[in-house]
Formats: sequence, structure tokens, C-alpha cells
Amino acid sequence: MNIAQIIDAINGIDPNKSNWENELFDLCQQARTLGVTELTAAVLFQLLERYPDTYFGNPGPIVHALESFADFQTGLVASVKRQPVPSTMGMLNRVLNLKMPEALRKQWLDLLEESTHHPTASKTAKDNAKGFLEYQLCH
Repeated sequence: MNIAQIIDAINGIDPNKSNWENELFDLCQQARTLGVTELTAAVLFQLLERYPDTYFGNPGPIVHALESFADFQTGLVASVKRQPVPSTMGMLNRVLNLKMPEALRKQWLDLLEESTHHPTASKTAKDNAKGFLEYQLCH
């Protein structure tokens, strides 16, 4: 498969169908092998947003594929601003676990805090954001 075919297949993933987890894992592995592109990352973030209540793993194949993309943080910010979901809350927490200048850390913490009351976030996403925010403020 090439990247265009992988993207088409990711767009066709439906967690309501059987065997979607194995298909998604394979597609994410193939994307990582070929190199996750900006478009591939955008499609993966859109999948998370399209199915906000679906458990995609912790962190799972999507997060691993996204984090293999050098500029995943730009896509993460855009996705969280559109619709925070549990997987992206976990990604924010993982970013905050990295060493970084305090000014940058504050920007990430602000984004996490905004997610605690974002109008499109599910209760689970908001609860995750609150828990990660408490954790990060104590460490």
C-alpha cells in the first residue's frame, strides 16, 4: 500500500464493524513504515474526533503513529482546539512529561485547562483533562 491508499483505508475505519482494531493497527504500522505525513496525521486526528467515545488503546497504534511524525504537536493543538477526546488528552499529558522551557509548558497547560470545559469535549475527555492537569500541576 502507498500513503494515499493507507489514508483512504483509515478514512474507511468504522469501530462499529468487526475486526477494525486489527485493520487500524496494520494501517498505522504501514504508515509508520512509509513515514507518517502531515496528511496522514490529519486523517488520524480526524478519526479520533469522529469517534470520540471509542477506545483506541492507551496509548494505542494511532498515538504511536502520530508521535512518529516530527510535527505531530501542531496537529495535536489543532485537534484539541476542535474537539478534545480522551486519546488527545493522553497525548497532551505525554507532551507535558517532556522537559521544556516554562513558557512552552504553560502553553500546553493552558490548552489542557481549556479542554476541561471545551463545549465539544465529552465528559470522559473533560475528566481526563482534569486528572492530567492536576497531575501536571503537582509535578
